[in-house]
Amino acid sequence: MDRKAFRKEYLLNLITSPVTIGPFLAGVTALGAGVALSMPLAALGGLVGIVLGPGIAITRFTLESDKLAEETRIRVQSKEQEKRTARLDKLYTDLHYDDDPRTEQLLQELREITKVLRAGFEQNEPWARALSGRLTHDVMSLVNKLFYSCVDQLEQSLALYRKVDDLNHGPAREALEARRRDLITEVEASVQSLTGIVSGIQDLEPVAAPATDTTLSSIRHELEERLRIDKKVRQQQRDMLNPEVCEELLEEE
Repeated sequence: MDRKAFRKEYLLNLITSPVTIGPFLAGVTALGAGVALSMPLAALGGLVGIVLGPGIAITRFTLESDKLAEETRIRVQSKEQEKRTARLDKLYTDLHYDDDPRTEQLLQELREITKVLRAGFEQNEPWARALSGRLTHDVMSLVNKLFYSCVDQLEQSLALYRKVDDLNHGPAREALEARRRDLITEVEASVQSLTGIVSGIQDLEPVAAPATDTTLSSIRHELEERLRIDKKVRQQQRDMLNPEVCEELLEEE
């Protein structure tokens, strides 16, 4: 979770809550009316309302801090999930037009894999109960990183496709096409690796064969190795998309 977004949302939740903002706005209105109409009591009531609003906010911060934090966490996570879903939906739509059916299929498979994992934890499947501890958190974090690493690569493959589409046939176009093919191949390898890893996690049993540090360490090692490869590939693609590199390829023509 983005801590900066959490803090911002927390303050907004605290300050703009109806129980906080209501007395304050009513006080401002009453004060304005009291001054304009020369009504001392109304003006005094307005001042009370203005002071009451911040007072309620301070009280809530002191007595309901945990409740506010939980409400804020849920709200921030919901917004972040909406942004992630919108990003993935847009990418899936865009990949329909890149003349390669593999790309949208890969994205769909990635989403299904993570959906299975989330459902398993929500339903407390046997394999989910076998996972516990800090090491498990590391493994699941790596699964998430690998997922978005693949998403980044698919976005880069789309950028390469668009760049290739603007070029005439020649060395520059052929080089970019080759890089794009390599990139998609790496995504395929990552999806295959992630599928195998998730299958291994699902084979864990909490009683008959409880997950050991060795088991999870092996899964984590495989994920880290896959991420290391993906990171190298992503950097190569960024270099290939660099305008200076493209100009050098064009000059070779």
